[in-house]
Amino acid sequence: MHRASVSKNMQVTPEQAWDALNDFGGIHKYHPLINTSPIVNGKSSGLGAERVCNFHDGNEIKERIVDYTENQGYSVDIIDPGKFPLKSAVAHITITPASDNTTDISFAMEFQPKFGPIGWAMGKLIMEKQFEKILGNVVDNMEAVIINENNKLAEAI
Repeated sequence: MHRASVSKNMQVTPEQAWDALNDFGGIHKYHPLINTSPIVNGKSSGLGAERVCNFHDGNEIKERIVDYTENQGYSVDIIDPGKFPLKSAVAHITITPASDNTTDISFAMEFQPKFGPIGWAMGKLIMEKQFEKILGNVVDNMEAVIINENNKLAEAI
């Protein structure tokens, strides 16, 4: 099993971070590679919620929340990796209040590539680094989107 992870202290409140994460169908708002992410089973958050992530390049994956702790985080199983070279993958996202106005976020992914020993080498040499880069971009974009939305709300008041 391979692993990629990032952690960051975001300049947003724990409530703001949780609101963004708990909108399970809203990952397309801050994931730079995803175009849309509709909920497919009528459950928009919590244990068992499912979404399809439609990527800008035409690929898609189907995901399900398999572990969920309110206001703290959840784990997402990629139940159908589509055309991606993955045999299995689970992402773990957690938030921890760092102060009233900042939040520590951790985003980790464990995955097993397809293609046996060749896939293992591909995972070690390429995919781990690529997933860390993507996870870092997701976390950075999430923070930027939350800050931007709050600035718009403040201007409207």
